[in-house]
Amino acid sequence: MNSVTHRSAAARLRANRPAAAALLGAWLVVELLLPGRAEAIDPALCSDDGVTKVPDWVADSGPGAGRDSNECLNIDPGNGDDVIPFQYEQFDKSGISIGCGGPSSKEIDHKADEFGECRTKGKGKFCTILFWNIEYDNYRDKACKNEDILFYGSGNGFKYWYFKDSKIINGWKCSGGGWSGPNGIGCSNGENSNAHADGIQARGGQVSNGGWMIMQDSYLANAGNALGRFTNPTSFPPQGSFLFQGLKTGIFSTPLGLAKNWQQDCRDRDTNDLYCTTNKNIISYGGPEGIDELWFVDVSGGGHGGARFQIKNKVRKIVIVNTGCGSNGCNGEVEYTQGWPWPIDGSNDGPGNCPNGRIKQNPVGGGYASGGTYCYTSLENARDDRSCSDCPHKMPPFVHLSATGWENPPEGVSSTRPMPVNLE
Repeated sequence: MNSVTHRSAAARLRANRPAAAALLGAWLVVELLLPGRAEAIDPALCSDDGVTKVPDWVADSGPGAGRDSNECLNIDPGNGDDVIPFQYEQFDKSGISIGCGGPSSKEIDHKADEFGECRTKGKGKFCTILFWNIEYDNYRDKACKNEDILFYGSGNGFKYWYFKDSKIINGWKCSGGGWSGPNGIGCSNGENSNAHADGIQARGGQVSNGGWMIMQDSYLANAGNALGRFTNPTSFPPQGSFLFQGLKTGIFSTPLGLAKNWQQDCRDRDTNDLYCTTNKNIISYGGPEGIDELWFVDVSGGGHGGARFQIKNKVRKIVIVNTGCGSNGCNGEVEYTQGWPWPIDGSNDGPGNCPNGRIKQNPVGGGYASGGTYCYTSLENARDDRSCSDCPHKMPPFVHLSATGWENPPEGVSSTRPMPVNLE
């Protein structure tokens, strides 16, 4: 993907958007000077990540977009809110999981658990972070045996966590079977581990105080335990919201990263055939308020089984946009489980259709989506709904930066369904 440099983006902003830039600077100053605003996004923390690239999808995404004098990458959220400055970014990298960096493969150069309280920035406890065109692949190193692919420990530092056009793939653990894989990785016959080896384990209030955790046009696939485990203890403060848009999640028998057929590899490693054909994503946020909003936009599976989302705790509102997706991809037909549209894993009978409005029942026993569960066949239908007490829905940030879920994608966004960049 083409890009522009920091200098050219800054020049363009000075020439074309001086009022927006001035407004952004004034807003940031006010935010930082307000008493009791330790959670403010500090633009001074942008300059220490060394990233100056501006991806094309950011450069013209709206007023104030691009890099400012602090080297913050400012992105217009597209929903009427102010532009959002990103303090830390990871672009165009492939590597292995956090925490298992052995000698034979390059580890992506940050420790995810440190961002829980923004400790890598030296100060502050309220951060924004963007991953773009990144591939985490645990098949790249022997040291990744029995490890999570991406782990975030306790902390509550993120205002915005944005994972775009990237992959979290190919976790592996030894479960009794002998197996040899690429790069000298493998398991001895009879070798067994009790490790979880999740895909992503985000544990402990990763997004809070009105923020968003976003996974857009990416893969979360092939892990030795839960693919996604998004949890926090009840002691953490009010939580934020989640957007999963164009996420492919499940177990793949087709090549993905360094895995030629992860499903068969899993069967060779796992004498009990656990997690080798299907899997799950778990969202369990406690606390007095739980999650504010959960948005699922054309989340699909792949290979031989996709991973549905099991929602364990309180959510104020769930919005599902499904243009025709299910466990084997997006073929134009909405897939249902016990009446609930993909990717919700419902334990009770749902309505069996997508009403382009509120679903009267609530999945998984009901009662936890206090503001209701909604299903739409396009983002336009979700945006334009005026039929309910909680309508119109305010669109999530950055949802306009993907063609996924739209009948007519916004100007400047590819009209085809975006796919993560192949980093092979």
